[in-house]
Amino acid sequence: MSLILDRQYANLTSSYLDRFKKLGNDTFNFRCPFCGDSQKSKAKARGYFYARDNALWFHCHNCSEPTMGMKKFLDRVNPNLAAQYKLDKFKEKEILNYTEKSNEKLPEIEAPDINTRLKKISELPNDHAAVKFLKKRKIPEYRFPDLNYTENFSSFVKSNYPKYKDHKLIEEARIIIPFYDDDEKIIGFQGRAINDVEKAHYRYMTIKITDGFKIFGMNKIDRSKIVYVVEGPLDSMFFPNCIATMDSSLYNVKKVLDNVVLIYDNEPRNKEIVGNMNISIRMGMSIVVWPRHYEGLKDINDMVLAGHKPDVLLRDIEENTFSGLKGKMKIIEWKGI
Repeated sequence: MSLILDRQYANLTSSYLDRFKKLGNDTFNFRCPFCGDSQKSKAKARGYFYARDNALWFHCHNCSEPTMGMKKFLDRVNPNLAAQYKLDKFKEKEILNYTEKSNEKLPEIEAPDINTRLKKISELPNDHAAVKFLKKRKIPEYRFPDLNYTENFSSFVKSNYPKYKDHKLIEEARIIIPFYDDDEKIIGFQGRAINDVEKAHYRYMTIKITDGFKIFGMNKIDRSKIVYVVEGPLDSMFFPNCIATMDSSLYNVKKVLDNVVLIYDNEPRNKEIVGNMNISIRMGMSIVVWPRHYEGLKDINDMVLAGHKPDVLLRDIEENTFSGLKGKMKIIEWKGI
């Protein structure tokens, strides 16, 4: 995998290196940025990247600079690229260990039907706190039947799912966001607080019932079409054929789907999100890199609340979907916002 990463960064340096060209077999030639090659002949180029031990190395046949790896070369030629390279190198381990974050195997149990125990949001009166919360966030009302409501999250979970009887859960009203497999079998659900919660990790609480992929909306998609992938279930409700992974590692969806476009949150200063976007590119996946006019708006719901219509958002998503080297370069541009 390191050779793949070094190859990508060799291509990214092409705009900084004079007479850069690929010679084939992971060999790249250019004028040495340290000695400048011949001052008499601008055609001479004696700097090289070459493959050795599953990595690219720099060597100049004209000067006394020692042979060096890609990281040291970038440190001296372009510190910004070097910083990104270091981050990508660290995140590369996540690709090599491409597994679910949790290795816990849950028993296959007969999970109770949420709809027989809880009311759907669509069944609640318009002045109900949960309905008002969703309307305030402009969640499409045709998606209300996909959500449920409980007055006491802790009591509901512990009385229906014995596995969690000793867990510390919050006793408060929450919107229940269930997720199912392709056969409409419930796998788990999230409880979303409707009251103000200071600590972000309390805002959502996820309960996993059986050993299945934690994805919201899998039971509603058309696999013959592009499937859009976001992090938050509420964000996914603004677009057709859209699912939510409920964490920022959107690339994990590749285990179950191929024809996807990953829509990460618009946070260019978030190292985890930037790292996950780069992982996705190296895995050959397509991602959305948000254009500048969405600067300051973190996610889809923020964009809708700011006045951007979902159909316009979807058009911009289609026009700003990238993969490969173009995607890598767009991420670097986006980080500079």
